[in-house]
Amino acid sequence: QLQPGGPPSASSGGAYGADLGGAGGDIELDFTVQGTSTTVEKKYLRLTSAPDPRTVRPEPVLRQAIQRIRERIIEFGDQHGQEQYIYLWEQMKSARQDLTVQRIRNEFTVEVYEMHARICLEYNDQAELKQCQAQLAQLYEEGLGTPEGQREFLAYNLLYNIGQQAQNNVADIMRGMNDEDRQNDFILHALKVRAAASLGNFVAFFRLYGQAPGHSAYVMDTFIGRERFSALRVFCKSYMPSIPVSVVASRLAFDDASECADWIEDHGGVLSADRLLLDCKLSKGKLVEYSISAKLEEERKAAQRRAESMSALKGWNQQEEDDS
Repeated sequence: QLQPGGPPSASSGGAYGADLGGAGGDIELDFTVQGTSTTVEKKYLRLTSAPDPRTVRPEPVLRQAIQRIRERIIEFGDQHGQEQYIYLWEQMKSARQDLTVQRIRNEFTVEVYEMHARICLEYNDQAELKQCQAQLAQLYEEGLGTPEGQREFLAYNLLYNIGQQAQNNVADIMRGMNDEDRQNDFILHALKVRAAASLGNFVAFFRLYGQAPGHSAYVMDTFIGRERFSALRVFCKSYMPSIPVSVVASRLAFDDASECADWIEDHGGVLSADRLLLDCKLSKGKLVEYSISAKLEEERKAAQRRAESMSALKGWNQQEEDDS
């Protein structure tokens, strides 16, 4: 039997490096299926029993499917919305499922999981990323994958744990590195990020953010807000009475001054009437690390839930009175 699948909400997962065990969230069977399907694009359906071989794509067709996904990514261009992600999530999950039920574990399998993990980073899907990372760890342990790919994802794991301030995990990862690992561009960059973050060197940190190789910047996005806020507090103490927002935007690696101004106000900062200057003196005692707009939205939703609960309770009480 098959049940429709659906993509989880982005950012719904926990720790990036968590080990889920098993097949990284994919179904495991006691036997091997030999697929015969020639369908290239296929919707993802959760398996509740043995799959029909006629619905499973063999490896040659799966290779065509992955190539088609790559083509669609190019077609999407700068579009990174829900519609694009639903398509990518569904196609990658169905490819992983077909690999799993056929027990295909080779270099192509690694390629698929690495590709899906990078997509998860781009769309900030932590839950799905955990599954890919857990499966990649097993595949790497089996001797599959390239040294370059292994080091790339080792660097991402290191960056994630730096962001989580998980010093013991960072130390364990670093102890497992050899000299060749440390010369890899991805890992070398991650080690420099660690040094900059630990020393509070904001200039170096944001320069490294701009120079991040591969998908490293997406991992750094998980903690760049904290580093920006720490730097903002330093600016408000160091620059009196004000500092141009354009300067803050440049130093904190924002795309433009307008985006930076919105972020500053969302964290309690006070701007001039034309939003061109950050008033350091007035802002110093008002800065808050959390997002004000997000907090207000949470409070609005909580109030709405309370109102709905009260309305339901009143309706229930009225029904009780009518029945009596």
